[in-house]
Amino acid sequence: MIIEFPRQNLKALDGQTLLEAFDFLIWTAEEVQNACANALEVDSSFPKSSKALLSWVFDGNVPFTFDVELVCRRVTAQSKKPDTYERVPNPSYRVRSGDAGRRVRRYIRRKVADGKIVPAKPEPVRQAVHLILSYLKALFDYISDGRIEISVRDPSGAREKLDRSDWRSRPGRIRLNFVGNDVLLPLQNRRIQRFSNARLVLADETRKELNKPPRLVTSEIADWLELEFFRYVKFCNRPKVFVDTKGKFPKLGKGRFKELWDKYAPQDWKKSGAIPKKYRGIKVLK
Repeated sequence: MIIEFPRQNLKALDGQTLLEAFDFLIWTAEEVQNACANALEVDSSFPKSSKALLSWVFDGNVPFTFDVELVCRRVTAQSKKPDTYERVPNPSYRVRSGDAGRRVRRYIRRKVADGKIVPAKPEPVRQAVHLILSYLKALFDYISDGRIEISVRDPSGAREKLDRSDWRSRPGRIRLNFVGNDVLLPLQNRRIQRFSNARLVLADETRKELNKPPRLVTSEIADWLELEFFRYVKFCNRPKVFVDTKGKFPKLGKGRFKELWDKYAPQDWKKSGAIPKKYRGIKVLK
């Protein structure tokens, strides 16, 4: 599943916290909100806020790398709670004869109840969780690729920017705390360093790319011409078609329009001569 964040949302990303960015890019997306509404219809316990959802799915820190299918299955598939045990004295507790240096356990664990079976969540809940996890993974890909940058404060209080190498060095051990707005990076000797006050900004190169005018897609213009003009009996002349098409695609030049006209315009539209009055300015399907 390919996730692309809207250009206007990415361009507006400027100093949000982890949770604010999650709300801005993921939680408020129309597709996500529709999926959450469907989930709430069949399961009233489905989280109603982004903070509650992250706590339910990850129970604290969010791993920077995760398997969408595996996490979704863990949360929504049927599961079994751990069995309940109690600590009781061991009736066999004694010092072994001939082996005074070894003792049996003084207390043992005894099972007192089987773990509860938790039924699987309804399909709309699974779909909502899967969609949100896919969006979150896409956000992490943007960060890992350097398209979105995160600045933090180190333990001394100094502000610094985490670069691409920080995210690609042992990514499986990186954790993000969306509620506390912290980033936990692995150090040597299995130690973890906590960076606080995380802020997300769009990388300069990404911003330059997004500020470029969108490229004109030939197939998109051709489809629009067919929809608005060529499927009808000719009702206007070529200059009128160009004016209307340029109004829809402002970057379209006369040279590019001529190429499109020569390639896609039907023969009846290319014929010169006056348009019959009964068709002039009136769209009649062929």
